[in-house]
This record gives sequence, C-alpha cells and structure tokens, in this order.
Amino acid sequence: MNSIVRDYLAYAFESTSRLAKQLNRESLTPIVAMWQENNYLVVATCDGYRQHEFRLLMFRDDGSSPALLHERILAFSPAAIAAAARAFDEKLGEIDSLYVDYYDDQTTISLLASGITIGLKATESQHKDHIRRFAATFIETERPDAIKINAKELLAALPKPRRNNERMYMLVHFLGNTWQAGMQPELKNWQPTEHNGVFSADDVQGAPDCKLNIQMMREALEVAERYHPFAECTIALTKRNEPALVRVEIGKVLYYKAYIMPIVKIQR
Repeated sequence: MNSIVRDYLAYAFESTSRLAKQLNRESLTPIVAMWQENNYLVVATCDGYRQHEFRLLMFRDDGSSPALLHERILAFSPAAIAAAARAFDEKLGEIDSLYVDYYDDQTTISLLASGITIGLKATESQHKDHIRRFAATFIETERPDAIKINAKELLAALPKPRRNNERMYMLVHFLGNTWQAGMQPELKNWQPTEHNGVFSADDVQGAPDCKLNIQMMREALEVAERYHPFAECTIALTKRNEPALVRVEIGKVLYYKAYIMPIVKIQR
C-alpha cells in the first residue's frame, strides 16, 4: 500500500481548501484537484489569480513504485478536504505517515492509520482539467529570470497589508537584485514605501523586472517558511506577462509551487 507523510499532506489539504474557497468565477466550481505524477501525489487548486501545487512523495514498504491514481484527475470539494485536514490533526497528531489508497469503482481516496479510515469521495468538475492543464503549461514555460531567497528573511522584511485596499494595491517590485514595496492604485501611479531591500548578486539570474501582489507573495512564502525557514526558495519570472513562480523544495519529500499573476509587467 502507498504511504505518505501525514504532516505534509495535512498542510497541503489545509492550504488548498482555503485557497479554493476564494474562487470567484460563475463558470467554475471551487475544487481541490489531485493526480499522480511519477511517485508524487499532486494536490492543487487555484482562485483565478494564483495556483498552488503541493507535490508529495509517496512510497511503499517493499520499495516498488507507488501506483495510486494512474492517469485519473480527481476533484474534491474544499469543505471535504478541510474536514480531512482537521481530522489529521485531531486523530492522527502523533503519527508520522499514513496509508493512502484509491478505490476505482467508488472514485474514493482512503487515508488509513491505526484503525482510522478517512474517505474522500470525488466529485464531478471540469475545473479539475483546467487546473491540470495550467500545471502542465507552467512546467513547460521557460523562466530565465530568477532570484534565490530565504523565505523567513523576506517575509520579515515585507510589509503586511492590513486594509482591503492594501491587499489589492500593495505590490512588491523585483528589479535586478533589488526589491521595493509600494502602492499602485492606478497603472501609472506607483507610490514607493520605506520597505525595500537588496539580494546578493550571486543569487540573481538574468534581469528580474516584475511587480507582484504582496499579499499573494506573503501567502506563498509562508508555506515555504512553514516547513523549513532555510529551504531553498526561488522566485522565477518570464519575459512576458505570465505567472511568476515561487518554488520551494524540502528534500525529495515535498515540492511546493505557487504561480502568481503579475499585476504590472514593466516595459523595457
């Protein structure tokens, strides 16, 4: 049977269920999607402006390759995923790993540990295919501009948006090896704040030049810092008006990716 690290799966469920509920598009129903890529279970969702993906390593006691969902993409309601995350913390707090299985005839994922079984029933949704296609597209996109960062340090330096207008209009401008926070309520009205900083030139590749929403940036960095404040975290940008990538790797057990739409792409 396939095993997975409980703590990582619980946080992936908690984070994706929360983000999925923020989806505000009449044509799409909020869902959390899951599929398998090689030995990883991918848990992902998006809200129209950003997409978060957790890739969690699965393993088997006999050393063979895990086989869970094969080519299937499953969709689950955010409420069910959130309930499962709470159950992990309440009932499985002392357990490091749990078994995960899939019943093809019932479209149900079962999570088992110490006599406890949590069943997740899949739901029908075209949105799951959108999320999967987005993920595949982002993987293929070349990102020549990148900055290696310490998630904990950048989180401490970035301002915290307090009011609704700050959550919408407070941005961070990455330019070369520098960053500058500011407000931009209109396209040509950039108002820098006192918050800014410089990265080591050795940690910068290419010529980064992009503005991202600070609230969304903080949420992505908080996930990275949650597991290891000194894990390698990278912000990767394209030369076009495409989503920026925030990526963190925790050994081979967990890969986390957040794609954030740039608010303004600076014209050279």
